[in-house]
Amino acid sequence: MGLAGERGAAVVALAVAAPGSGDARTVEVQVDPSADLPLLPEALLPVLNVVPVRRQFFPDGSGGRISLPVAVVGIAACGRQATTLCAFAGPERAAALGLRGLQALGLEVNAAGDGLVPTVPG
Repeated sequence: MGLAGERGAAVVALAVAAPGSGDARTVEVQVDPSADLPLLPEALLPVLNVVPVRRQFFPDGSGGRISLPVAVVGIAACGRQATTLCAFAGPERAAALGLRGLQALGLEVNAAGDGLVPTVPG
């Protein structure tokens, strides 16, 4: 699992901020539980004043691999918030909320596949 994978139908507004900062930016993301980390626009890194902790390789969807910066950020959606690792890519890649982000927020895709529901009490 990585960046490759079929995108789900659900789209949510994801607030993203540097850990401990109240200055968040909102990004529309496709929910993709087949992806590992959330994938966010790389342009957010300087805006949020977030420094990547490492680079990580992910499948690129065509049999190759792509190296992307990974950083710790705060995320919030559906009235829940968490701190998690996120990958950052250029505008050629769609922003997505992957499995680790869903798990961190205690959310999963609903039975219809068009929204999110809590996995644990909020």
